[in-house]
Amino acid sequence: MAADRSKRLPRFLLGFIAAITVCEIVYYAIMIPAGAVEGFLELNAQWTAFTLRFFGLEASDRGRVLQLGSSSVLVARGCDGLQPWFLFLSASAAFPIRAGAKLRIVLTGTTILMALNIVRLSSLMLVAHFSPQHFELAHVNIWQPVFLCVALGAWMLLASRASGRLNVSHA
Repeated sequence: MAADRSKRLPRFLLGFIAAITVCEIVYYAIMIPAGAVEGFLELNAQWTAFTLRFFGLEASDRGRVLQLGSSSVLVARGCDGLQPWFLFLSASAAFPIRAGAKLRIVLTGTTILMALNIVRLSSLMLVAHFSPQHFELAHVNIWQPVFLCVALGAWMLLASRASGRLNVSHA
């Protein structure tokens, strides 16, 4: 039993490295050349404009460009949330639990991360419109680390719950 435990971490790390490598190869060698990333960026712009309109703002999208009043933001490669999702997906794939539990983790985490990306893009569009001097701060210094922390935190929470190792005490 102790020998089995000592092999879990190296297996997880090797599985994680293999999975993230496959994700990156697929992204750069297949998805980008095939235009899949471009389409996904446009879809993110559409969802973001829809979200802003839902809350009463006169937002529009044209391809990958979001417009709110006289402000516009280009949803560029890297603004799609795919890199943090690859991190989440790779950690989930490498985690030693049953396939059904992995599938639930991946579906739940994917939903969380894709929804968070729309919130992120919506907030960045609002910053660009109402406080453009703070756009880079919000984009790089706030949202990038927040997104990575949420991806890792979601995986840790979902994986620990799926493996039955989360001990939560209620006050």
